[in-house]
Amino acid sequence: MDALNKLKAICEAATPGPWRASRAYENHESGAVFDDDCGLLAGNLFFEDAAFISTARSAMPALIELVEAMEWERECSQAVSACAKEAILRPSEENKEAHKVAYCIYKDATVAVEAARAKLEAVCPK
Repeated sequence: MDALNKLKAICEAATPGPWRASRAYENHESGAVFDDDCGLLAGNLFFEDAAFISTARSAMPALIELVEAMEWERECSQAVSACAKEAILRPSEENKEAHKVAYCIYKDATVAVEAARAKLEAVCPK
C-alpha cells in the first residue's frame, strides 16, 4: 500500500479539481488544462494530453478510493472465512456470533466498493 499512499499524497498536494481540457482554438491540435479557481494550469499541450491530465485529476482519487475499498472487502472476506471455519470446527454461540459480526462488516465493505465504483463512473468521460 506504500505506492497507494504516495499516489494519494500527490493527489492531495495538487490543485483541487475538477480540471477541464480545452482546445487552444477550434479544430486545433493544441490544448490546455484549466480549473475554475486558478484558470490556466498547463498549456502548450496536445489536446489529447490535456484531456488525459484533466481526467486523471478526477479519476485518480476515485481509483485510490476503489482500491482501498476493495482491500477492505478482501480483508473482511478473509475474516468471514476464518470465522466460518471456526464456527464449523468448534461450534459455539460465541463463534456463530463472531461469524455474524464479520459478515455484517463484510456487507458494509461491499457497499463501500459499489459506492467507490459509482464515484469512478461519475468522473469518467461519457
